This record gives sequence, structure tokens and C-alpha cells, in this order.
Amino acid sequence: MKLKSLGNLSLLPVEKFNRDDAEFDFFPRPKGKTILYPLLVSKERSGYRIIYGHHLLEQFTNSGFSMIPSIIVKTRDPRDTLIAAINYHKNIGDILPSALSKILLFMERHRLSRDPELLYLLKMADYADFCDELKRISSFPQPVRDYLDSKKAPIKVCYLTSIVTSSTKDFILSLIKRLSPSLSIFTEIIYGVYEVSRRKELDVASVVTKYGLIDSIEHGDLNSLRKQVRRLCFPTISKLNDGIEKEVKKLRLPASVKLHWDWTLERKAISINIEFDSMSCENLRGFLSSGFYNDLKRLLDKM
Repeated sequence: MKLKSLGNLSLLPVEKFNRDDAEFDFFPRPKGKTILYPLLVSKERSGYRIIYGHHLLEQFTNSGFSMIPSIIVKTRDPRDTLIAAINYHKNIGDILPSALSKILLFMERHRLSRDPELLYLLKMADYADFCDELKRISSFPQPVRDYLDSKKAPIKVCYLTSIVTSSTKDFILSLIKRLSPSLSIFTEIIYGVYEVSRRKELDVASVVTKYGLIDSIEHGDLNSLRKQVRRLCFPTISKLNDGIEKEVKKLRLPASVKLHWDWTLERKAISINIEFDSMSCENLRGFLSSGFYNDLKRLLDKM
């Protein structure tokens, strides 16, 4: 259903809206100031059912409006009405993970869970097999849902999160609340934990408990947790990296010199980060003129 076929704009009295019917209330309330758009509604005997815009109605009433601009949807078919709501919202904002899970639950209730047009609108045409897992997002703890929404997490990340939290919600909740990782680091950790559980044929809760992953979270050490997960996922490469780190410590670098390398060791190269200030210039001159270059060459040979 296209927007132009929805119907004409009308002004409807605020008391005629059925606020208690939230079946189509998929989309979270935007934070901060938002532009006011007309509501999408359907006609009922006693008034109007809100198809899109519970949060908009709240903003209109808070602003003192007694007549609410609305578009009356011409169909009562659940499928067409849902398509109208999704199309309308896509002109306003993104479909966030929490909204996606609610829409998938609605589709299941109305036996629309594999509808090709709906999956295309939701950008899930290639992820139809993930529907059951993604429906779990609606049961996640609120901080987890807020995190996924705030990062606009893609479907693959939501899918992995749903697998992990099916075994242990506490692990994900602690990771988000205590360490606040970026989305890329969050994805790295949950994918790593999932891979360890798959390879070792353990559920995620057993992996978290057996290897004490929660301890790194409790200590507030995100880098330690990342290294721990990498060691479990890539034991051979991690062992090589541990050896390189030992060699770097032997160099006794000044605090103003940092060495970086690709931990996957796919590229044998070392980048050097040097911080210059008035206190360190003289020390660096002497250090860089010593056997530093030979040390670097030996380090590269170990990669």
C-alpha cells in the first residue's frame, strides 16, 4: 500500500482516539524534540484506532491540541495496515531492532511471518530464517534493547545477540552496562563467545562460566575481555601474539613510543606511534639512534 492511497488528511477530536489499543505501537518514542506528523488511524464504531503515532498523539496533546491531524487508513486487513504503518514510518525514521521484533511478533500472530513484501520492507529479504531469533529482542532487558536501538544495530548483530542471550542475559547486560563497548567491539565479543560455544559444543552460559569471562567485565577491563575471547577463538595466533608482546617488553620502550601490529598476523608490519614533547625529545634522539631498528627487524622475523 502506497502513501498516496492511504486517504485524505482530516482533523479529528482527541477524545475519539482509542489509546488503549497498542497492537500497532511498534515504534519507540523518539528522544528529544521531534517533528509532528499526522497520525495514521482506522475508523471504528466508537472512534479511531491508532495505526501509527501513539507517541505523536502524546506530543499533540502535551502541546495543547484538541483536534489532531490524521490520515484514515482505508483498509482493515492486518497485512495492508501493517505495510501502511511501515511505509509511513520509513519516511520519518529507521526501523530499530526493538520495533523489528514487535513487527515480527505481529506477523506471527497474523500468520504473515514469511510474507515476501513485508520482509523486503523490513530489509529482511535475505534473513527470513532469522525471524524466530529476532522476535526474542522484545524480551531482552530494557538496557540491551536501548543499546541495540541507540547503535542502530544491523540484523546480523541482533541475531547473534539473540543467540547469546538465549543462554545468558546477564553476560550481555553486564557487558553493556559496565563496559559500554562500541558496536564493532560488542559484535567482536558476542561473535567470539558464540564461536567458542559452537566449536566446543557448549552453550554460551557454560562458556561464560567455564572461562570466567564475567570476571573481566566485573573488573571493568574491556581490553582484557577482548584478549580473553580472542585466545579462546584463535589459540594459535594468540600464542604467537603473546610471544611478540614479550619481545616488545624486552625492548624497554620509552613511554612516548608505542608499537602496533595486526593481531591476526595476516600483514607482517609494525606501526610506530611516537609522541613528541619538550621533555622527551632528547631521550628519543638517543633511543632511536641505538639498535632500535635492528630490534624491529628481529621482531618482524618472529611474525
